[in-house]
Amino acid sequence: MLNLGILAIVILLATSTIIHRRKRRRTEEAERLLVERINGVLGADHRSLSDPMDLLQRSKQAGLTTRLHIQGPARDLPRDVDLAGYRIVQEALTSALEHGTTSATVMISYHPSSITLTIDSPIGVRPSRRSGVRLMRARATPLGGTVHAGPHMGGWRVTVRLPTELTPQ
Repeated sequence: MLNLGILAIVILLATSTIIHRRKRRRTEEAERLLVERINGVLGADHRSLSDPMDLLQRSKQAGLTTRLHIQGPARDLPRDVDLAGYRIVQEALTSALEHGTTSATVMISYHPSSITLTIDSPIGVRPSRRSGVRLMRARATPLGGTVHAGPHMGGWRVTVRLPTELTPQ
């Protein structure tokens, strides 16, 4: 004969497990929809760093107030560098949105043989299971670039250096 106390505990644990799984599914679905919305608004569509205002306008449509600073004279970049740079800025802004921040600053610095992208944002209130930094590194590394990301002055900073004089590997 089953003890009623044990039966009550088993029912409670089963109910708790079901509720937890449903809540987790709803959270995952909400995160997926947010990522789709952000990607739809921030999509690259053959854009480049030479048109950063377009990316900033798209980030504003997604709910992120973004400031832009450009250092040095803008110039044509190798297509691989241009697209990687655009996508890296896009990924950093997407990560800021996913983490629940409402603002970011993008600095594009042109140097004689490289370009530096710096994206600053406040620390977000929502955790994210996506690894934006990993995706940024996957774009920068094949070009000989570097990515540094981490806490900076109470916020989060991503700094990317991409060479603009590519040599075949």
